[in-house]
Amino acid sequence: MTNETKSLVIEVKDQIANTFGGINDFSEGLAGAVSNSVVEAYPDGAMSDAGLRSFVTDTVTGAIHGVTAVGSGVEPAAPSIMVGIVRGLRRVGKGDVEAVALTAATLVREAFELGGSIGGTAKGAVRGAIAAAPELSISAEDAAAAAAWGVTQALGGIGPTAAQEVRRVLGKGVCGIKVSLEDPFEPKRAAPSPDRAS
Repeated sequence: MTNETKSLVIEVKDQIANTFGGINDFSEGLAGAVSNSVVEAYPDGAMSDAGLRSFVTDTVTGAIHGVTAVGSGVEPAAPSIMVGIVRGLRRVGKGDVEAVALTAATLVREAFELGGSIGGTAKGAVRGAIAAAPELSISAEDAAAAAAWGVTQALGGIGPTAAQEVRRVLGKGVCGIKVSLEDPFEPKRAAPSPDRAS
């Protein structure tokens, strides 16, 4: 972790932790606090794609550290963090389905690192993405698919047991939307070659 990354993570963590006195305050205000943190921390000037990805990852990580510092967990905070990231990025003229996927991946990785519920966090990330869909002018289904893609990317670095848990949880659907999740540990089959006319 670079000094710049550490600084952003700590800055966002402190903003979130200082905003709330306890876990009962989170349900209504966390998305707004995360959105404000994005706007306040977003650097002036242009940012490369790699820089934006790093910014999103660090901001999500800082938000998670902030909520855990005041006694909450990743799972209950995941939907609000997702909405807050998307909303904040839209306020600075950024944000797309890639940001949704990246936020979902970071939430799941942090849940794993902190010993939280990976399945519950994945479901929360998808729920948050569905809620944030209007911010991006996309359908709830597309938002859910983007979050599921991010979850898949995170699971590739965690392990097959977590993948099974997440598939079981998301297989029931989220907010009435069917969520399809690729298994990152299942070997990819080659696409059948089309018959060629002789």
